[in-house]
Amino acid sequence: MPDMNAKKLLGIAYVLGGRSTDAVAVLTPYLDANPADTAALVSAIYGTYNRHASATQSETLAADRANLAKWSKAYAATKGPMQPLVAAWVKHVQELK
Repeated sequence: MPDMNAKKLLGIAYVLGGRSTDAVAVLTPYLDANPADTAALVSAIYGTYNRHASATQSETLAADRANLAKWSKAYAATKGPMQPLVAAWVKHVQELK
């Protein structure tokens, strides 16, 4: 089983490779254990946004909104430099019908 840092790197690699669903699946448990990891937070937030960018994924929307609320609050607490962009991604998903 990969260690926690390897899981984080795998999740980020999935985001960069356009595999948002895989990224979120890997980063969600990682963030449960490491809720202040700025790089993992922004990657999971972007991955979630990207999963819904072209078409709403209604089967995951409620859970994704809950995770985004938690992760964006944690990201804001870290004073991460991408807060305006994170806010835009979160807003997009929160406003989906």
